[in-house]
Amino acid sequence: MAAPATPTFRLNWLNAHYKDVDNVHNASIKASPILNRMRFEKAGGESINVPFTLNGYRGDSGNFQAAQTVANQADFRNSSKYRWSVPLGLHTGSVTIEFRDIALSRSDQDAAARALQNEMDPVFKQRASNIMRLWFGPLGSYIGSTTATVASGVVTFANRMDVADVFPGDVVSFSSTDGTSGSVVGSPGYVVKTESEITASNTGRFSVARDSNGTVQNPVGVADGTYYVFKYGNFDSSSPTSKITPLQAYLPATPATTDLHNVKRSQHTLLSGLRVPDATMQGRSIGSKIKTFIAHAMNLAGVDGLDTVALNPLEWAEAEEEYTTTVSRDVSRKTEDGFSEIVVNTPRGETRLVADPHCPTGTMFFLTMSDLTVYSPTGTIAMWADQEGSIIRRKETELVYEMTPVSLIAFTMKAPFAHGRQSTTV
Repeated sequence: MAAPATPTFRLNWLNAHYKDVDNVHNASIKASPILNRMRFEKAGGESINVPFTLNGYRGDSGNFQAAQTVANQADFRNSSKYRWSVPLGLHTGSVTIEFRDIALSRSDQDAAARALQNEMDPVFKQRASNIMRLWFGPLGSYIGSTTATVASGVVTFANRMDVADVFPGDVVSFSSTDGTSGSVVGSPGYVVKTESEITASNTGRFSVARDSNGTVQNPVGVADGTYYVFKYGNFDSSSPTSKITPLQAYLPATPATTDLHNVKRSQHTLLSGLRVPDATMQGRSIGSKIKTFIAHAMNLAGVDGLDTVALNPLEWAEAEEEYTTTVSRDVSRKTEDGFSEIVVNTPRGETRLVADPHCPTGTMFFLTMSDLTVYSPTGTIAMWADQEGSIIRRKETELVYEMTPVSLIAFTMKAPFAHGRQSTTV
């Protein structure tokens, strides 16, 4: 069992400053422009119930008997009512601090406190970034947009952006399935090298070993081949939403016929969110696609709250260039090019384009931000597994201190048809 940390100024400062979960939360939400815009609420229990209505009153007709027939349907009285029952997913962390770092910290207490905060805040920001990668990612929580090839310890993705969140020190596992079925193959691999930039190639790759200091080779039980790749501990085919319910679970690429969190999505395609046929979007610019999508959303579902479009930064830049080309400029000695933010006037009013690095390339998500809420027991993104009032403990067999942040969170939305997704590449 780990022992409580020996009191020192630096450890006491860490314990006092970060025990206030608001400080952890404020450092974490910097990880994502979308996370920074979400509402956090305090709630307990095993799951969060979020009701919504598919349609309104239906009991109108040309005669009274017909109106009664419509209104007396037991399941559809005055509206079609549904209720998400979203479990609080568990996402844990381990933050370690070397005793040497504490011992060699500056003697000036204010400087030491600033140095510790400069070191710890990025830790929580990265941890929240990992959570947002899962939220924007596929239902099975695999890395990247598709499978990778494994050969002699080198894992190669066709798109180098797929390795953007893989670094030396990560541990990964492999599976022939996408994480919604099956199991992992062999032992985990320890990432010892990452190459997101390869000359004359759009591919990205990283190298794995059988331990953190080993030579590059396939993990035990993993033969050369094609696999889905997972951050270690994220594969859970028995319950893919046990840790987090990703946005793509609510808004799948095609309308779902399976139930999700108590909602029978087979009853209407709108229960899987909004989409516009690719043929309608063919050849349009990103800006035109956004306006067209929102116009269709208003016709199909009466939606007028789509105030935010999340895009990958690469596609935000593409949209920005499209708008820049329409701007006329006078010749001058100095000019400023481009836009710092983009707000599009659409049929519903102003819609903001937000670049989020966690958003997958090739897809833009239309969001009604007031309908997106994150629930947790503390109303923040993390809480602490503390011991005897201290959030810091020393490992029994090492000169290392450990902090254990725990996220019990449920990412929820109200009506799924107040949100949508669309390809940016058609």
